[in-house]
Amino acid sequence: MISQIPVGELAALGAAACWTIGPLLGTKVVKEIGSVRFNRVRSGIFFLMTFAVALLAGDLASITPSAALWLGLSGVIGVTFGDLFLFASYKAVGPRLGSLLYMMSAPFTVALAWLFLNEYLSGQALLGGLLTLSGIGLALARKEQEAKGFEMEPGALTKGILFGLIAAFAQAAGTLLSKPALAMGVEPLAAAPIRTGAAMLAMAIVTLPTAGFRAYYVSPRLIPLIVTQAMFGCTGIILLLVAIANTSAGIAAILAALPPIIMLPILRFGFGARLSTIAWAATFVAFAGVVLILSR
Repeated sequence: MISQIPVGELAALGAAACWTIGPLLGTKVVKEIGSVRFNRVRSGIFFLMTFAVALLAGDLASITPSAALWLGLSGVIGVTFGDLFLFASYKAVGPRLGSLLYMMSAPFTVALAWLFLNEYLSGQALLGGLLTLSGIGLALARKEQEAKGFEMEPGALTKGILFGLIAAFAQAAGTLLSKPALAMGVEPLAAAPIRTGAAMLAMAIVTLPTAGFRAYYVSPRLIPLIVTQAMFGCTGIILLLVAIANTSAGIAAILAALPPIIMLPILRFGFGARLSTIAWAATFVAFAGVVLILSR
């Protein structure tokens, strides 16, 4: 008998893959134009991309006013604030350490889901989650040489850690806030443009009255890189919504917390970073946790 395909878990792993590649593409742009301007421009691209996908393949009729409110709050907190502080953290301490800090969103989500949604994980799932987070923590505890172009800014460690933790909590809160809308039957592809549209609107409300449209200007040579990064980011948002709709918020968050582990071989073989044996051990510990979660 063929086991049921774990759609939610696989979607969360897909989101993790997207959020591994995205920061590597976006960090150099953020270092040039800053995280605020980067996220202003990207928020508009996010909305256009997700709206196009929803028109082509989503069930927009599934959205109710109540569901739209939950998704809008989710977008403002998780996408606007979460991404703003996330890329500020990447700029300060580099994508490897920044993504490790951001992965604290997994335990934050598990705790919030337990407190507010009464979601409980099985013993095997908890053990798998513990192993996954232990692998992430092991990688965090060992300082590795950053790849060229991704080095930590001088004196920015404390700021980068604070920004990373704020981003992690915002992502956890955003994940939790989207769950009620998906539980109402909103189709994930239709939900995505509500989240990204709310994020775009929040950025515009804060920006336009004081800075105007010039605050959205970036050099044309950066546009292809921002668009490419946004494609991975949008795909990650959609896959996370699919994951939340098909499994518990805690499991989705734990599996989506793998970018710092996936990033290690990319930094090593793609960018020439020299990694320790401990870093590779962390990768295998986290992988063992994922196997436990998927086989529960």
